[in-house]
Amino acid sequence: MKNLKWTSQGEKHYLKNDEETLVDLTINPLKKPSFIINQKQYIVSNEGFWNPSYIINCNEQEIVKISHSLWGSGGRIIFNDGKIYTTKFTNKGGLKLKFLQDENEILVYGIEFVNKKPVLNFSIGTIMIDAEKILILSAIGMIMFSSIFKEMAGGGDAGADLMLLTAIS
Repeated sequence: MKNLKWTSQGEKHYLKNDEETLVDLTINPLKKPSFIINQKQYIVSNEGFWNPSYIINCNEQEIVKISHSLWGSGGRIIFNDGKIYTTKFTNKGGLKLKFLQDENEILVYGIEFVNKKPVLNFSIGTIMIDAEKILILSAIGMIMFSSIFKEMAGGGDAGADLMLLTAIS
């Protein structure tokens, strides 16, 4: 999985490897986020208010559950096969969201500023896991980062979104 890059057109986001689309993600504020990987549709929903959990379903079957501490900087991602990964949010040297397996980076989202404009950085880490899981984690990260990135790119006050990211990561 090399040369992966996100492109966006309105509410649609595509993770591509050269010209092949690997993830087709739709983020519409009036609907639940959804994405397509290998012709399978995944739908993201949340449960609860304080310390909410995010559930990803495919064909009405729970595939992934994401939980986190409301005020913390970390979370857990539990796949239905029992595999557990963690998330870590940092804001040192630029805003970053890392997906980890035993403290080893699977993938990283970050926002840096180039010529006073925000740039979304996405990279695959040093540890490799199942390709479909990497794509699911990539979609999760884009969902988490997209609203913050849009606020920063639009010049608005991203403070509320930064607090949201802290809450959901």
